[in-house]
Amino acid sequence: MGLVNVFLLDIQQTGEEVMVLAFVDITEQIRAEIDLNQSETRAFTILDSIIEGVIAVDGSEVITLFNPGASDITGVSEEQAVGENLASVLSFESDGDGTDPGAIKTGSITRPDGSKVQVELLVSDIQESPENNGWVYTIRDVSEQLRLEQERATMDKMTSIGILAGGIAHDFNNLLTAIYGNLALAESSMDEPGKAVDFLKRSSESIQLATNLTKQLLTFSTGSDPVRDVVDIEKLVREAVRFSLSGSSVVATYEIDPQLKAVEVDAGQVQQAIGNIVLNAKQAMDDVGQITISMVNISDDFVEVQVRDEGPGIPADRLGKVFDPYFTTKSTGTGLGLATTHSVVTKHGGSISVESSEGGTVFRMTFPATTSPVKNDEQVVVLDSADESLEVLVMDDEEIVLNTICQLLAHLGHKPTATRDGTEAISAYTRKKQGGKAFDLAIMDLTVAGGMGGTVAASQILEIDPNAKLIVSSGYSSGAEMARFRELGFCARLEKPFRATDLEKTIHEVMK
Repeated sequence: MGLVNVFLLDIQQTGEEVMVLAFVDITEQIRAEIDLNQSETRAFTILDSIIEGVIAVDGSEVITLFNPGASDITGVSEEQAVGENLASVLSFESDGDGTDPGAIKTGSITRPDGSKVQVELLVSDIQESPENNGWVYTIRDVSEQLRLEQERATMDKMTSIGILAGGIAHDFNNLLTAIYGNLALAESSMDEPGKAVDFLKRSSESIQLATNLTKQLLTFSTGSDPVRDVVDIEKLVREAVRFSLSGSSVVATYEIDPQLKAVEVDAGQVQQAIGNIVLNAKQAMDDVGQITISMVNISDDFVEVQVRDEGPGIPADRLGKVFDPYFTTKSTGTGLGLATTHSVVTKHGGSISVESSEGGTVFRMTFPATTSPVKNDEQVVVLDSADESLEVLVMDDEEIVLNTICQLLAHLGHKPTATRDGTEAISAYTRKKQGGKAFDLAIMDLTVAGGMGGTVAASQILEIDPNAKLIVSSGYSSGAEMARFRELGFCARLEKPFRATDLEKTIHEVMK
């Protein structure tokens, strides 16, 4: 049975009145209206229930729809929003380039109470007709998602630190075991001087390995800054390769650009970085095969060094981890080599990449080029008994270090004066100057716990004596202050730990 509309028509014909009824079936129309009402009800129910904010505006950007999700995110009620201009209700700061239709933008909105909410925003264009258009803004609160991502990143970082700390402890415990063992053996062999000396040499070798480990750690730490000089990169690379392949059957071949430019780098750091790559290649090839090293100018500003081996290659699932600290595929590796290399290259403003296949692995590194002349290395003459005895001021807050340096200086024929911080050093220098003399040299620790360090003390000593010769000494050998020691008034630097020969060499260079 359908629904109808009835029309009553009154028709008069020749004095007679005739009534006509007209029937129109409106069943489908009513059904359509019901369906439309139901669809609208469902749509509004859905809009009211979703957590995303939905804001509709007309062509003049006046808000026509503002769902509860939008109220929750923006802190503005529907009654306050509808009929208002969008800009007065929604304050969106994009992390990208605006709010172009069809693109999801990330950013934040500022609520009326001043708080910010991290959101994703999608703008959809509505074109019902040229006269009736508008936009729909869909907003999603991503604050919790970002918080969880930050927590995961922190956990990953803590895991990496744990792996790093475990690796450091493992390596140092091994080295300390060798040092203690050889010292005990030397002590028990005092009646056999030859044996005792041999054990002491082995202890010294272990100490040198420990020193190399700390240097690698400092190199890829955030505090390591290169001390740059203009150097011949070909000579530097050849020396690093020769040293790394010493005693090996691996052959190195070279492809050198005849117009290869010099580079401005920290020679020690770059030599270590190249050596790590070559050592890694040698181990990958089981000490048999050929390594090809090429050096070319790739622009006016950079020189590229490429190291290619003939090893089995690095699996694809591990390739992205090769520069992670303490990640290694070898049972005898520490996992610090490539991490150190990566840090060295990036801190010089260069780039490093790796490609690998079953036929071998190739590392590419770039270093800043320069047209400045290469620094010439001068032959260093060490002091002997004929050299003049110097009066040396020593400042260090570690008693054992202070005593050792003073004893080394005395052994070299000099007269040391010990001070424990910058204040003592300044007082000692002032008294010396008031007596009509001056120290020939001062060796100053960079960092003093709870007291004045070398940087401040040096500036005050230079006010007392502008001609003072100062050497900075520190265990933070790759720190920013050590990198710019000359700017701070020092003539030279001594990186801890240093040997007697290093001390002797540095004193000669300063005094010559």
